[in-house]
Amino acid sequence: MQLLPILAAAFLGSACGITLSYGLGRTVGIYLYSNLVMPFASQGDRVSHVHTWYDRVGKWGLLFGFFLPGVRHLIGFGAGIAKLPVSVFALLAFAGAFMWSVTFVTAGYFLGRQWTVVFSKIRPTLMTSSIIIVSLFLLYIAGQEFLRQRK
Repeated sequence: MQLLPILAAAFLGSACGITLSYGLGRTVGIYLYSNLVMPFASQGDRVSHVHTWYDRVGKWGLLFGFFLPGVRHLIGFGAGIAKLPVSVFALLAFAGAFMWSVTFVTAGYFLGRQWTVVFSKIRPTLMTSSIIIVSLFLLYIAGQEFLRQRK
């Protein structure tokens, strides 16, 4: 297998996937959020909170979210709900897709058959790191919400 065609395919697949997710979030995201989440949510305008969060820090999740299992599947949808400008979305999401593709395709390419051995050794660390990062992120959001409600 040749490195460049595989790298291009991985990048294009990642870029198409997150763009579709963004498009769905932008077109039907508010409807789904309003009908599925809002009936169970507490007080306040959660949609405007999502907009504000994406404007401040959430957009950077498009760049680094690809490396966190599960996050890469939802971050584009959230960006669409927040109506993040297409130019900002494209720049950060496609850069993240490129970094993710380069990282894993080159790792697989150069490790070859040793990939399964190496991955089995680093997988626990990757999973633990991902859980810690997502937990810290959720604690940050909970802390911000707590502070907002105290005001």
